[in-house]
Amino acid sequence: MNKKRQTNGNGMLVGVVLAGLAMCGGMAQAATWTGGGADGSWTNVANWLGGALPAGDSVVYNASSTAQFEQTLDQGWNASGIAVTNPAGAITLSGAYTLTNGTGGIDMSRATRDLTINSGFYLANHQTLTVTNGRVLTLGGTIGSASTTNTLLVKGGGTLKWTGSAAASIGRFGVDGDSVAKAKVVIDGGTFRCAGSPTIFRYATMQITNSGVYSIDVKFNNDYWMDGVSWDISSGELRDSAACNGFFCFAYSQYALIPGPVVVSGTGGIKFVKFSSLLSRQRHNMALTIKDSGTVSVPALTLAGGCTNASVSVYGGTLTVGADISLAETKGSGFTALNASGSLAITNGTVIARGVVTSSASTSNAVGNVTLT
Repeated sequence: MNKKRQTNGNGMLVGVVLAGLAMCGGMAQAATWTGGGADGSWTNVANWLGGALPAGDSVVYNASSTAQFEQTLDQGWNASGIAVTNPAGAITLSGAYTLTNGTGGIDMSRATRDLTINSGFYLANHQTLTVTNGRVLTLGGTIGSASTTNTLLVKGGGTLKWTGSAAASIGRFGVDGDSVAKAKVVIDGGTFRCAGSPTIFRYATMQITNSGVYSIDVKFNNDYWMDGVSWDISSGELRDSAACNGFFCFAYSQYALIPGPVVVSGTGGIKFVKFSSLLSRQRHNMALTIKDSGTVSVPALTLAGGCTNASVSVYGGTLTVGADISLAETKGSGFTALNASGSLAITNGTVIARGVVTSSASTSNAVGNVTLT
């Protein structure tokens, strides 16, 4: 490994970087930011403990990081991972270049400050972003991946926020949040594109705002499922593509978790071309609410697959279904029926279906419209 290190007269390293190794899961080397330079440039050796520039090492922000928190990537960099514990301020990385990150991912499991990466962020391989409760990891630049099979996994009870104006294109995206404080993923503008089905998707709150797009381009012949997850779509869209197959399962319950609500409001929308939206499967139920000018368009809709009391409520928005709406699907692909029932409530809203609306339970059409075409 080619690397610059400053030494004292006896040839000994001035910086003691071993403290950073423990925080980075035993990685071979660590470069610790101190901010001792006159600017925030990563190429300024005065900013690094012992003058050790990161060259494929893990990058550490800890109690030694006392200044220059607005930092500049003035060339492309490779890191095996990033660890944030207790720097004196929140860290922001900017610049026109890209940070290529390795298997160490980003570890904010003990962070007391937030981290923002506005430069390019490239996944060299599978990696995990762990964010503790109350902390925010913001990615604001272009996100890329060396392979469409690489997995980006979000863990912990904190927030991952995507604010990029350009597209983020990754392989498989998953969330494994905390059972007490759910992980939160915010798509705040830009397009966040996933090319593979999730490895795991549980204990999470998903939010789409500021005309953001969560785009799914699944190239595997299976369902896109989640468990114990709520959605809040107020501006922007959740969408699939022609490459998708199977169902989009808002409440799969592989882990027997109670799902959160799915709320589409404001100018938000869900638009599925290939997915059939299966709101509930197995043990738990799903509640979809469409209000304001929110829109949901799906090829087909099943409100309860082997569950009880799944519901859709339309308050001023529009639900468009390309085929049948089934309010009580008591059997599914290998799943046990549990006396399923469902409800469709419409208040000043519109439901358009190109098929038959069937129900073994309640259908309320008090102040709205159901159009069968």
